[in-house]
Amino acid sequence: MKAAPLNITLDTAVYQASFKVVDLFGLPVGGAQVSMTLANGTVVTGVTKGDGTFSAGTIPVGTYTAKVTSLGTSVRIVGNAASGQPAAVGRVALSLVFLFVVVAAAAGAGSAAFLLVRRRKRAKGASGGVSDLK
Repeated sequence: MKAAPLNITLDTAVYQASFKVVDLFGLPVGGAQVSMTLANGTVVTGVTKGDGTFSAGTIPVGTYTAKVTSLGTSVRIVGNAASGQPAAVGRVALSLVFLFVVVAAAAGAGSAAFLLVRRRKRAKGASGGVSDLK
């Protein structure tokens, strides 16, 4: 006589895990490198989309920790997909947009300083350097 097959029911749950990465201006950071460690020790890697989001799909119950790196700066994001909270948000100091704004501001300040120095030299040259004192 053969034994009947054993039926086992496993009560497991998986959840969607996603988060968003923004810069100091709150603008999305696309192309940031992600290394996400799940509760069971599995590591998921990838890059953020153009809108700054990263999705690991379905993950097991528990917290996850993600390290996100963009332009040499990194941020650590801790989340729990089962918490029902909105997607976690991480802020990195640098993004291409932020870097562009800093470079543009520096270029503008440099141009203004150059024009100011040039104007002063012209004004000094026009007087001939001779004092009007008699």
